[in-house]
Amino acid sequence: SHPANRRRSHRHRHSSHSSATETDRAPSPWLRFRCSIHFADPPCRALRPPPPAPQSLQMARLAHALLLTLLTAVAAMHARAICSISAPKLPQVTPHSPAMPFSPRLQRPTHPRARIPYLSAPVPAATPSSKLSVESTSSGSATSYFQPLQSGDILESTQQHRMICGTAALMVVALLVKAGFVMYSLPSTPLNFLGYIVALAAGYEFADFGSGVYHWAMDNYGNSRTPIWGKQIEAFQGHHERPWTITHRQTCNNLHQSAIATMPALLAFLLFVGNAYALIFGTVSMTFIMLAQELHKWSHYTKSDAPQAANLLQDAGFTVSRRAHLAHHKPPFENNYCIVSGHCNGLLDSLGFFAWLERLVYRINGIRPRSWTNERFDFGAEKLRK
Repeated sequence: SHPANRRRSHRHRHSSHSSATETDRAPSPWLRFRCSIHFADPPCRALRPPPPAPQSLQMARLAHALLLTLLTAVAAMHARAICSISAPKLPQVTPHSPAMPFSPRLQRPTHPRARIPYLSAPVPAATPSSKLSVESTSSGSATSYFQPLQSGDILESTQQHRMICGTAALMVVALLVKAGFVMYSLPSTPLNFLGYIVALAAGYEFADFGSGVYHWAMDNYGNSRTPIWGKQIEAFQGHHERPWTITHRQTCNNLHQSAIATMPALLAFLLFVGNAYALIFGTVSMTFIMLAQELHKWSHYTKSDAPQAANLLQDAGFTVSRRAHLAHHKPPFENNYCIVSGHCNGLLDSLGFFAWLERLVYRINGIRPRSWTNERFDFGAEKLRK
């Protein structure tokens, strides 16, 4: 080729190489200034502002922001419920005349914030005033009829309960913040937004399914001497004998054990998960597994005594209803185990899922579940008469 052409080709290759290396490096102040004047230069193409998004992308970004707001509101409600330290005092039941029937309406406490549950075992016969046992607690006096049957169990939240629940609430908020940053780094397309909605719904229904499996295991296997879960197993059996006592539990007392159970999973999601859909799924599922016992407590209130939010959520079908949970409180307690939304109960019971699990466990270790044997914990006849 002609020497002049070779020189021009050499200069072109040299300028292309220098512009590529200059673009790869972090832009210097001089380059930023030069590009602010003339964006047509090759080194400035990487700094060119992106074109405005079309209208569909703008709508997706708006929906993205609304979803983040919804998740933040869920976290705020969760933290408010977890860290609440106010709760009604235990009622003081006045002695009734032996000639007067001891009905649920007559035993209604006079305290304005005390609540009587919707689901209850058969009400004991009338007891003379001289035989009514009154136990003093830190929050007031109440007959043992409103106390849990488990020895050493209390209904008030301790400082340790509040610290456990507060720590779990902070972990949920941190997980929401991480999910928000990851979602913000992704393009706000309608497909991504649909994926966020699917992950949120899947996490909520997984929490319902998980609460059912855990509830089934606690109801049917083990005893008070079982390592780790013994106290919870005993508490679940006591709940079958006196289901109304859960309505007198303060929030952190009711939730601290499930908070401990979900903390390892929350920590794992915080440290090792970077996918936006997985983060939404983990946040929602672990949050509602933690709140399952509180939603369970709501299903034991009468409609007039339940919080307004509980009635709205139950009526809308978002949380387990009183009628659905009532079906569980009938011996041998073999169905309707799910206590978050209750949506999984119909499917699992129609498929015989828990009956299949019981047969599987029996083939493996020969242990019969309590739903087969109708075995009940022996809390003592004296306790049950009080």
